[in-house]
Amino acid sequence: MNSTLYEMALTASNILRVYLVRIMDAAPVVLGALALLLVFWVGGKYAARLAGRAITRTGAEVHVVRILERTIWYVFIGLGLVTSLGTVGADLTALVATLGVAGFAVSFAFQDIFGNFLAGIMLMLQHPFKIGDLVAVAGAEGVVEDIRIRDTVLRMDDGRLIVVPNKNILNGTIINFTATPVHRIEVEVTSSNGETLDELREKCLRLVATAGGVAADPKPAVLASKQAGNVVTVTVCCWVDIRGRSRAEVRSNVVEALLRGLPGATITPR
Repeated sequence: MNSTLYEMALTASNILRVYLVRIMDAAPVVLGALALLLVFWVGGKYAARLAGRAITRTGAEVHVVRILERTIWYVFIGLGLVTSLGTVGADLTALVATLGVAGFAVSFAFQDIFGNFLAGIMLMLQHPFKIGDLVAVAGAEGVVEDIRIRDTVLRMDDGRLIVVPNKNILNGTIINFTATPVHRIEVEVTSSNGETLDELREKCLRLVATAGGVAADPKPAVLASKQAGNVVTVTVCCWVDIRGRSRAEVRSNVVEALLRGLPGATITPR
């Protein structure tokens, strides 16, 4: 019995000694791999911070800068892990192949999500509009309520909220009405009351001057369109500063002033 226990203890001691020798032999390689991983870890943080400062100078949103910083840092950590595993002799062929297949499957399944994600980053970096701007994008028109990574939220003039995918915005035409705060309003006036062109122009200018919200500069103008007999058609052009008033409200004021001052005339807003 004692002999058997002695042999078991001797065998365990030999096995432990072999593993200790292997650990001692591998210790420098493992420590080197850990040091290499630490270098990538710290270098990734430094590179992310530098990239964040550069992106901040472009006027990008804070959350966009943070997302890009984290993405750069994660890329460095991934590279550090792969390099460290390769240093200790791990076979990365199967791992890389598996990750490649999995990445392809995931990217194919979520291509719309990734497309909207990248489009959201591009929109935030390029700044074609900001929160509070009145825009027309992807067939929708409204005030920008929020710009998110996947989509942009607009509030329409009737109060409804509409969520537009960022990919649709980036691939389409973007009209930013707020970028130039002074907008022109055009109203077509057709009169058959026997006024001459000059008389109709004078009346229109006088009436437009009484409409609330019409900007004094640039000055309103009345352009001749056509005349057939005693029927005269002109286009009334005036300007509104949308920073203080709604464009639709001022257009309504102009139409109302013309309707009241030119009874019988046809007033057609454009």
